[in-house]
This record gives sequence, structure tokens and C-alpha cells, in this order.
Amino acid sequence: MSENDVKVLLKSIKKLKAKKEILSCVKKEDDEYEKLSKIIYMIESNLEILNESEREVLQMHLIDELTWEQVVIQYEKCHGKQNGYCKRTYERIQRKALKRIREIIENSELEQLLVNYI
Repeated sequence: MSENDVKVLLKSIKKLKAKKEILSCVKKEDDEYEKLSKIIYMIESNLEILNESEREVLQMHLIDELTWEQVVIQYEKCHGKQNGYCKRTYERIQRKALKRIREIIENSELEQLLVNYI
């Protein structure tokens, strides 16, 4: 699994949650529903192991799909201009967080679960 695969996975979490909700609404809680539940839980659990700034950067840039410029503005809005960073620092924070998540997935049995979703 590459860091790009982790990016794709994080970008797809909203769609995965929507698909799970649809399956629940039509009362089709089968193997696919269970697999989606596990994947969503795994993504959310991996985000929890990150520090606050890593989690926020991934949330804003990959999940909420903000541009880097919007990430800078939003982060400064939440934490104050004096606590903000330049774009390159946010990119570094994201790379580090993606690497950590990738390593966790590779060192577990989670990678097999993700085969059809990346």
C-alpha cells in the first residue's frame, strides 16, 4: 500500500459512509455492509492515533477537500494566525501522517480488507 492509496482511502470516506447508510436504509446489511463498517472504523481509528494537527490537516485537505490555501486560512482561523504554518509545513504534516497510517495498515491484516476499495 502506498501513501497515495491512503490518500484515496481518506478521500473516499464520505462516499463509504453514504453507501453504508444506504445499505442500512434498504435493510441490506450483508457482507458488503459489514466490510464497509470495518473499513470506516479502521479509517476513523487510524485518524485517532494521529496528533491533533495531523488529524486536522488530513480532515481539511483530503476528507473535506480544501485546497492548501484554504487549509492555511482555516487552520489560522481555528488556532490563531500566530499558530499557523506555511503551505509547505502543512504538506509535510500530511506526508508524515499518511506515512504513519500506511505503516499501521501494512503491519496489520487491514490491507487485505481494503483490496477492492482502493
